[in-house]
Amino acid sequence: FEVLSQSKIKGSSLKFESANIYKTKTAALKFDQKQIRSYNVTQLSELDLANVLKSGYKMTFGTEPTLSMLASGWAQVILESGRPVKLPNNNVGNIKATKQWIESGNPFFMKSTEEFTSSGKHFIEKDAKWRAYESPEEGAAGYWKLLKDRYGATLEYFDVGDPVSAGVSLGKSGYFTANIEKYSTAVGKLYTEFMKKYAQKFSS
Repeated sequence: FEVLSQSKIKGSSLKFESANIYKTKTAALKFDQKQIRSYNVTQLSELDLANVLKSGYKMTFGTEPTLSMLASGWAQVILESGRPVKLPNNNVGNIKATKQWIESGNPFFMKSTEEFTSSGKHFIEKDAKWRAYESPEEGAAGYWKLLKDRYGATLEYFDVGDPVSAGVSLGKSGYFTANIEKYSTAVGKLYTEFMKKYAQKFSS
């Protein structure tokens, strides 16, 4: 079976499991079969991803993101999606589908994923459940809303341009199970890359 979420940063393979707190068991869930989506991938350019994140932010907050907010979100999502940017069922940030999400009638898909225990032991979660969206923009709005609702400290770090602390905050809050230092350092490097490549395009 295939495994979701593998990112390669400068030749080294870092594997991440996102939003690990969202574990569900099919046997305990109540849902309509029509909610289940086939596995499909939307591929975007990295610049298109930035625009999608910008649109999703405005859908969620009603305002434009600051440059540091956009750069930080882009960096974290790039790390999650890998390169080239691939969004499974328009899921931005590899967000798992909670029991509440599924039993509220929302769409989801199933895909096996790599995880790590707190001690760093690697294992596979087969047929993990993930949110599905109709468009990348909706997926981006879902990503920002999740951060707003559950990871407020991360948004604060995003806003002041501290992506490394944001990565640490996400790791300590259970968003991913990868090594926190490696993950947060990678987010910081990608943030710097965004500022060099794309900042001028989004500066007002």
